[in-house]
Amino acid sequence: MNNIIIVIRRSDYGGEGKRRPQVILACERIGNYKSCKSSETTDVRSDANDDTKKCARDTGTKKCGCQFLLKGVNIGDEDDWNLEVVCGVHNHPISKYLQGHSFVRRLSEEENAMLMDMYKSLVKPKDILVTLKDRNAMNVSTMKTIYNARI
Repeated sequence: MNNIIIVIRRSDYGGEGKRRPQVILACERIGNYKSCKSSETTDVRSDANDDTKKCARDTGTKKCGCQFLLKGVNIGDEDDWNLEVVCGVHNHPISKYLQGHSFVRRLSEEENAMLMDMYKSLVKPKDILVTLKDRNAMNVSTMKTIYNARI
């Protein structure tokens, strides 16, 4: 509803009476991009003086070091949970549209089953996407999602 995607960063079921079950929720953009395993570079490019240089490959990432963090702890034998805000600030602008976000773009099990039934009935991928979006107005799947699910 607020165009923020929250993911489970860590969870712990607590074990046999040792600790209470807990879950740590974070923004999908938490952390920083980790470059390749070694310090060796993977790409060779020429610079303005026509000297060949080794430099790191250009990459893209959605991680920007966002510190937003929530901690949930089970406070009883039942399903009572205490949710604590560890850090409630995002360091990035909020998305206007969730079209390209991988977590939101995923299909539910019911949608996957419906997609496979329609695919076996030789329905075009474009029509499958239209049907999914008609059934669920919050669905932000793309054609790529349909093609990947088929494979």
